[in-house]
Amino acid sequence: MPISRLSSGGIIANYQCPATCGHCLYGCSPTAQPGYMDEATAAKLCEKLRRLGCRSLHIGGGEPFLNVEGLRDYYCK
Repeated sequence: MPISRLSSGGIIANYQCPATCGHCLYGCSPTAQPGYMDEATAAKLCEKLRRLGCRSLHIGGGEPFLNVEGLRDYYCK
């Protein structure tokens, strides 16, 4: 089923998190591989979201605010 329009969307920035919640949908934990998705992938996803008309974006995953500079550099261009 192709998606032709999207009012809101989300990006999983990373899987590292200081907590180990049993209800975590993404399997995030302190032992997850550190790092954010690469810049090229983030740019490609953001462009796709724009083309689909996405007006609201949720940045989540593990704990995206473990590296505020990384968020700003990759997602706020």
